[in-house]
Amino acid sequence: MKYLIFLLVVPMLYLAARDRDFEKLYVSVNYCLKNKCGQAIASSFLIEKGKPKEEYSPLNVNDSIKETAWCMSKNQGIGEYIYVRYQNDVTINEYEKIEKRDYYSLFTIVNGFAKNKDLFLANNRVKRVSIEAQEIAYTPSVSGPDTAAGTDIYIDDGPLFNSVHEIELADTMEEQKFRLKIIPKSKKDLNLQMDLLFKIVIKEIYPGSKYKDTCISDASFSIVAPEKK
Repeated sequence: MKYLIFLLVVPMLYLAARDRDFEKLYVSVNYCLKNKCGQAIASSFLIEKGKPKEEYSPLNVNDSIKETAWCMSKNQGIGEYIYVRYQNDVTINEYEKIEKRDYYSLFTIVNGFAKNKDLFLANNRVKRVSIEAQEIAYTPSVSGPDTAAGTDIYIDDGPLFNSVHEIELADTMEEQKFRLKIIPKSKKDLNLQMDLLFKIVIKEIYPGSKYKDTCISDASFSIVAPEKK
């Protein structure tokens, strides 16, 4: 009888220990749910009178269109943040493979409101960002109560704080790219697969000539084919 009670209690302790809030955030940003993929989530966004509520939504950073932008007005954007989807590749993200190669993520960004030069200069642009990476070690599984809601993955380890990357952006409308070196933190099992959740925090801006709103037109993270050490 005691053994049966133990078997019932252990799964309950595991479920209680799971970081449900993190799982919800992670899944919303990195996965496709109800035909919506990569839902960028931000601390705030500008709502301008006379324009649709979603005019400056964080979702605009995912559309690859320079005519739209995520804009924010709170503290001119300083301290504001956004979670942006990581485009992973399950064929090369196993820890066993990563151990043998250097692993990088590619951060791509179009700074400011890049619809045209006038809007770009009129609004604040981002000068410096801090990029925080959280690591998740997982196993492909069958959807059920133990998997992250809405997915077919079982999180075996994480979230683990992986790294912080300080980046200075050029004051230009042109696309900018940065390679971020990632060193895996999980040592649980080399057969697991690694995923990452990225958070961009605005640290410094280039002041606009007319408005105090800060904008980013596009941003994304993708895996770089690992290089042999």
